[in-house]
Amino acid sequence: MKNNISKKIPATNRLKMLPAERQQAVADYARFHSLAQTVQWLAEAGVKSNNTSVCRFLQSFVKASPPISEVLLDVVLESAQPLRLVVTQHDERVKLQFAQTAAKI
Repeated sequence: MKNNISKKIPATNRLKMLPAERQQAVADYARFHSLAQTVQWLAEAGVKSNNTSVCRFLQSFVKASPPISEVLLDVVLESAQPLRLVVTQHDERVKLQFAQTAAKI
């Protein structure tokens, strides 16, 4: 028998219709819980689902997410922003000092 879990997620999947923030919450929860626990957690929140639907949703969610390298690059670039500002300010000071020294000569 063929594995049906690898099929494309139906557009009518309830999880796919959730707001983006809620979809992210489902993916985050599922990362550390089993499919059965995720289905139960969703049921407690009023979202009817099953193991197959959750599995298909997670597969499509992961495929749609940016690669980790892009996410890490964004984090590095954001954290480097203050450093760029300091370097730029330093460059401006050096140029000013050079101009002042050149004017004295």
